[in-house]
Amino acid sequence: MYGSIKRKSASKANGNMSERARQALLEMIHNRKILPGEILEERSLADDLGLSRTPLRAALNILEGEGLLERLSNRALRVAEVTVEDYLEILYLRKLLDSTAAEQAATTVPAGDLRKLQQRIRKNLARKKPSLSEHLAIDFQLHDVIAAATGNRLLRSVINDLHRRARLSKVERLPDRVAEAGKEHLAIIDALLKGNGDRARKAMLTHLDNVRFYLLDQLRSR
Repeated sequence: MYGSIKRKSASKANGNMSERARQALLEMIHNRKILPGEILEERSLADDLGLSRTPLRAALNILEGEGLLERLSNRALRVAEVTVEDYLEILYLRKLLDSTAAEQAATTVPAGDLRKLQQRIRKNLARKKPSLSEHLAIDFQLHDVIAAATGNRLLRSVINDLHRRARLSKVERLPDRVAEAGKEHLAIIDALLKGNGDRARKAMLTHLDNVRFYLLDQLRSR
């Protein structure tokens, strides 16, 4: 009996550690500390995360199953890469889903969460050179807060998955676009704080349209 309890406790602990590793890896991908196409080295990652390789391997296997990592012929794992065509398709779906979420969330999204993000954006924009990693962290949190406020768990899951996949592109985020995107985020937040669903939807569409225009401009300039 005691042996069974002990095994269950150990299994639960390993599961918690694996989820912790998964979340940490996702954050590194979101903030582009691990870049698309980069080959992952287990020992180095385990040291960086302060974890043993067993829960790390479990987390890597989960992310591989989710399509965020891919296995090479030599069994090494690398971060998946999203093509330009895939990225444009992701943006198309995000326009439909994120704008709907913004409209629905206008009367339910927690004002406190929005104001915290608003302060972080303003602080980042006040810097001589806005932080890209901070912008990316805010970007994901804002879209997640909005999606969560719809009360639709599947919608939130799909939006977050699309957001993660968009981060697997090699589209360069230049400082001027970080500043502009921050201002667009503030416009979305302002509409949400005023409970104006139609305005929030339009502000979200403008933001994602500008992301698309920015990408197309980059491609034309190459």
